[in-house]
Amino acid sequence: MVGQVRRQVFELPQIRLRVLEHRLVSCRCAGCGQVTTAAAPAQVAAPVQYGTSVAAVAVYLLVAHHIPVARTARILADLLGAPVSTGWVAGLPERTATVLTGFAERLDTAVKAAPVVHLDETGLRVTGRNRWLHVACTPLLTVYHLDDKRGATALDAMGVLPALRAPQVAVHDGWMPYFTPAYASVDHALCNAHHLRELDGWAERDPTRYAFAADLAALLREGHRLVGQAVTAGADRLDQQTLDDLLQRWQAAVDAGYQANPPPATKPTGLGANLIPALLNRMRGFTREIWRFAHDFTVPFDNNQAERDIRMTKIQIKISGGWRTTQGARAWLRLRSYISTAGKHGIPAITALRDALTGSPWLPALPE
Repeated sequence: MVGQVRRQVFELPQIRLRVLEHRLVSCRCAGCGQVTTAAAPAQVAAPVQYGTSVAAVAVYLLVAHHIPVARTARILADLLGAPVSTGWVAGLPERTATVLTGFAERLDTAVKAAPVVHLDETGLRVTGRNRWLHVACTPLLTVYHLDDKRGATALDAMGVLPALRAPQVAVHDGWMPYFTPAYASVDHALCNAHHLRELDGWAERDPTRYAFAADLAALLREGHRLVGQAVTAGADRLDQQTLDDLLQRWQAAVDAGYQANPPPATKPTGLGANLIPALLNRMRGFTREIWRFAHDFTVPFDNNQAERDIRMTKIQIKISGGWRTTQGARAWLRLRSYISTAGKHGIPAITALRDALTGSPWLPALPE
């Protein structure tokens, strides 16, 4: 032999159902005549049923991949070579959500102890009307809260933002209810991805009148680049001279914006009439929150974490249009929170769901 070449093919074994039969023996006491029957395992509730692995795959398809009930039933039937009821599939999310014992409480404790928490909100349809979904998340945790309200009432009901205290940081898009005085005890950081989109839009609209917007966007990008270089070099913040230079140029660009866009003699009217004054006021009044990423490298430049975690619920809305019941919506969101958080810890969704269905749901670690 003068050589050898190896070629490997990774293949699935043939998928086929395996039937596990539990025989529950009944015995009669010779003394009193009492008949006692053995108890079935906790997950065996019917004479004939699909097991936890099949149920885990079904919930995975429904919640992780937003596949409708009828299509999920068809996929399972094709894979298993046996009929699967759409009614059974439809009931799985609510049944599975009920076995996540201790998960919501552990998650709530963990996110309230996180040094940086991302926040966002979006509208969705439940029972044919508009509701609000709020998310509080980190790179390792995802909390969803469904509410009739969008503002501070909902944030209080969710309970995460009111529990945060400086030096903890709340990262968000600058929506004013996040700045309610009741939440002044936490440090805030604003999403600069939002700012770049807004500033770039104005600069493209009128490069002369809104030249300040291009300058501000360039400064944010420069700051982001410098922070990346400093992190690579092992620093935990920008040196004071560099930071002071960025902030001085920032204030100069804001001043130039005010000079190029002076307040009109009469109060402006019409849609968008106050957008430039509001933008300039935000760039000046929230400088610390905008540039917090440069003061503290544990704070990200943007709020993309929250946008990623809330995006999956928007996909569900596009596919299904909403939920017919509040209970069903809460169950779906609880499962989505569970598999999202498990996935952030490297736990495959099907594994986490199978653990939950067998009575041992995965739980995030308690904060130290």
